[in-house]
Amino acid sequence: MAFRIFFGLVNFGFLAWLISAVAGSGDVCAGETGEMLEACEAGAAVGGFASMALILFLWAVVDIIIYIIYRIFRRKPKQAA
Repeated sequence: MAFRIFFGLVNFGFLAWLISAVAGSGDVCAGETGEMLEACEAGAAVGGFASMALILFLWAVVDIIIYIIYRIFRRKPKQAA
């Protein structure tokens, strides 16, 4: 039961981080015009994708590590002798 709560909290944290990263990459080019605006928008798109990809990669790696630790240390049922 504790593992499920911990696993859920970790995943909720990553989801919140992902949402905040996507929401935070919205209006970074305020005040730019012309070619600078185009370059800023392109850079913001690439940076937004890179941050999303990094968060998703870390999310997957952490979930795999937590699963492996769970499989190693879980309680095994006692076998009748």
